[in-house]
Amino acid sequence: MGKIEDQLEKGLREWLWTIGDLVLAEAQKLVPVASGRLKDSVSIDKRNDGFVIQYDTDYAAPVHNPKYLVKMSSNHVQNVPSH
Repeated sequence: MGKIEDQLEKGLREWLWTIGDLVLAEAQKLVPVASGRLKDSVSIDKRNDGFVIQYDTDYAAPVHNPKYLVKMSSNHVQNVPSH
């Protein structure tokens, strides 16, 4: 890749990460708060091809979608692919 392509790729990656930060901020406004544990468990993993926002509690998935009210064997992770 040339210098222009590298700069373009870097700019697009930073643009995606900015979108990730905006989505995270909106999600934090919408997450229900009882104890604050769910809201405090959030993390964002910025990757070259997008980002992953994760709420890491044993009850994050049922709060997101009631069909997960059964005990899950692992935490819910939703990967958002690059667009």
